[in-house]
Amino acid sequence: MIALLATYLLIFYVLIPGVLFRFPASWFLKLKIFQLTRTQEATFAVFVGIVPFLVALALVWYVPAIDRFVYGSEWSAPERSSDYQLAAAVVLTPDASKLFGKDQKSLAPGYLQAVNAVVRHQGRFLCWFYLFAVAEGTAFGLMAVRYGDWRGKSGLYDLFTRKVIVPNISEWQTLLTDFTWPKTPKRSVYVDVLTKEAGLYQGRVANFFLDLSGRLSGLQMEQVRRFRKGDYEASLERDRAEQKNRGARVIDETESISREDFWTTIPGTNFYVPADQILNLNIRFPFAKESDLQAAVQRELPELLEGSSPDAVALDADITIQEEDD
Repeated sequence: MIALLATYLLIFYVLIPGVLFRFPASWFLKLKIFQLTRTQEATFAVFVGIVPFLVALALVWYVPAIDRFVYGSEWSAPERSSDYQLAAAVVLTPDASKLFGKDQKSLAPGYLQAVNAVVRHQGRFLCWFYLFAVAEGTAFGLMAVRYGDWRGKSGLYDLFTRKVIVPNISEWQTLLTDFTWPKTPKRSVYVDVLTKEAGLYQGRVANFFLDLSGRLSGLQMEQVRRFRKGDYEASLERDRAEQKNRGARVIDETESISREDFWTTIPGTNFYVPADQILNLNIRFPFAKESDLQAAVQRELPELLEGSSPDAVALDADITIQEEDD
């Protein structure tokens, strides 16, 4: 009986609240908790369940309206204490036959009523416990997803995110999303992917996938371009040969060859790159809209020019005039 009770407590008071916390939190971001061992998962579940457990316990035990919300039954404090003592006796007694009625087929009426009342009370408690666990997971996700906007504005928030939120978020969440950037203006995530066999790709990150150990398993990209390295090197060799034929003493490799001309757009909306094919990643966070970039330049440029030397200001003015002339 004790082993059965321990299993019940583990499942309903530890594992299920942990799952209910992860479910809404995973709507907003990818958590590191999926990389944990079973022991670590249980420890994490206990940690995240402490607050909703205490809140639900206080409400169910000390707020009569909450206690009656699910079943609508009245249960005074003395009755509750007596019923829990009788229910504990049923679980802990070494000889359960002493607790049975005269027919020896079921518990004596007093014990049966106590067990029924305790089960109903625990059902009420678990309903509120699970509700607050979901609420806690939702709050965790909302606080984490606003990291880029709220970072640096509150010392308490910075401390909480540094100690609680960031350590439980996958590192790839911070690298392959706009997690660390303000949500307004919106930024896109672009990557240059150097692969083992197919060369260099550029594109916008649409999604990324992790394996059970938390390692990157693949990238889903959009607006993908592939660099034709072979064609570029061949054109570069021909350009070098032409410069030598013209008697050039110093070979200018940028004289007529532009790398931009050797990017080929790959048709399709989804392009997947397995992680085992990736040699290197270069990640960029450009503004999603050109108007946001122009606004940022107009906002930041006066501050940059304020601390610049006269020569730098003159150079900037000259560049601006040339662009207007063009």
